Amino acid sequence: MYYYKLLILIILVLLNNTILNIGKTKNININKIFKKNIYIKNNLFVIKINKKNSNIKSLNILKYNKKINFKNKKNNYNIISKIKIKEKKNKFKKIKFKIDKIIIKNNYIKLIFKKKKNNIKYIKKIKIYKNFYYIKYNYIIYNKSKYKHFFYIKKKIIKNINIKKKKNKYIFISYSNIENNNNINKFNINNINKKINKIEKANWICIFEKYYLISWITNNTRYKNIIINKKNNNYYIKYNKKYLLKKNKNINIKFKLLISPKFNNYLNKISKNLDLTIDYGIFSFITKILLKIIFKINSITKNLGYSIIILTILIKIITYPLSKIQYIYFLKINKLYYKINKIKKKYINKKNKLNKKITNLYKKNNIYSIFNTLITIIQIPIFISIYNILTIPIEFKKKKFIFWINDLSKNDKYYLLPFITSISLYLIYINNNNNKNYLNIIISILFGIFLINLPSGLLIHYIFNNIITFIQQKIILTTLVKKNGI
Repeated sequence: MYYYKLLILIILVLLNNTILNIGKTKNININKIFKKNIYIKNNLFVIKINKKNSNIKSLNILKYNKKINFKNKKNNYNIISKIKIKEKKNKFKKIKFKIDKIIIKNNYIKLIFKKKKNNIKYIKKIKIYKNFYYIKYNYIIYNKSKYKHFFYIKKKIIKNINIKKKKNKYIFISYSNIENNNNINKFNINNINKKINKIEKANWICIFEKYYLISWITNNTRYKNIIINKKNNNYYIKYNKKYLLKKNKNINIKFKLLISPKFNNYLNKISKNLDLTIDYGIFSFITKILLKIIFKINSITKNLGYSIIILTILIKIITYPLSKIQYIYFLKINKLYYKINKIKKKYINKKNKLNKKITNLYKKNNIYSIFNTLITIIQIPIFISIYNILTIPIEFKKKKFIFWINDLSKNDKYYLLPFITSISLYLIYINNNNNKNYLNIIISILFGIFLINLPSGLLIHYIFNNIITFIQQKIILTTLVKKNGI
């Protein structure tokens, strides 16, 4: 019986051993059909599509209860997919589709829109899958007329912005050139003051925020005319591509529309460089390694709060040799504090002699400040990477820890974590100074106030980092330092 339970537990762990917990295997279904709109629900979102013109009206991401409305109103998005054909008067005219039929399968729903005009047949297919955030678009055009025709496809994403809002610093317009490896072109909307017009081999265009993105994706390698601009409070990116369709020929054009959370391990599988919309800064290589480690730990603990604590312990164990050297250096400097003060008073007006005396004193006691500086520099990338993994990824959003901590990506609304962080920092001050002075108390309180708006996950890391530092310093003091007479 014991082995049977153990086998079931192993199977459950393997089934859940993934960064993206996409959902249960429910069938995709049509929730409601009205005169104007169709509501379709899969495992990831509920989407509202207009039956008359095939436009998406809204999409609700179920995991985070994030509703995105696609209207030309305040703080909304709008997505446009148009096909226009050149007529006799040399004007491009928009093709208006009407719904023809709906195909329902176990893994997807396909909406087929059609239009026939002047012996040209237009078909637009929209395919929504059960377990994917992207939606497939497919345009098929049959030219049965006696003439060749020019037409173009336009893809556009619009974001209406409230210019006064501070959150605008997280909103970017971006595109990727398929020829550029590990690089994307991105523009913060606050810096877009004039029209940007490019001819690029773009494989996607998008507008993204801190946690979410909307992107038109095409994997063909043709050049496209990309335009980024603003009109009033509407910021947009679009691309146009012209095609020539000869008589008695047909053409098949495919796109993807991605409306998705910015999952760390998901975006690059959809299109090249799309994962670069998550910016981890100059130490992204270290950040991604730490992310893989924390998610691997989470596949066992099933709680990201505990995973943060375990990762903190692992990092403190790995960096202990560096911390030990740094702390011993600090203790030696403390021991020489009174001697250094005497030298400073004696040679207050003789700077050259003062520097020589202090340097000689350091040499006699085997103190080399350059080593301490190097140790600090070595640890900086780790500190920055930990900050990034606990503030940038959406995977921490709406993740519970224990008791009152219901969201690791948000600040503690009761301010208990900043208070505990202050106490843990004060313990280190006492450990270093062996006295309780008011300056240390004030610094600890100010540090706690500074941390009030930081995410709970980051504060959990700081608390346990301080506690482990306190324990390590105690070990150094009791077992190593006293034996050497420091």
